[in-house]
Amino acid sequence: DYYASRGLGDVYKRQVFTYGEFIPAYENLDGIMAFYRKDDSAHILVAANFGKKPVDIELEYMLKKVLLANRSHEEIGGTIGTIRLDSCDAVVLELM
Repeated sequence: DYYASRGLGDVYKRQVFTYGEFIPAYENLDGIMAFYRKDDSAHILVAANFGKKPVDIELEYMLKKVLLANRSHEEIGGTIGTIRLDSCDAVVLELM
């Protein structure tokens, strides 16, 4: 199908995006738009940097898996417990 052919099948099938609780996140970081989607089975962070400068984000929860990103997964990792989003970067992360 359309989503599977683009590598999005795993992300698209997660019901947390449809039925999970919406929780705004990192509202104090300039240029960052982020939110959690959370239910009994999953904890997801969606984050994007709309600013002009890179931003390091200290994760509030342990990273389990990068579900989707516009750069390679190795480039996103900063130090343990942080991710770096350059200008116009976006990620979807599964958290523990």
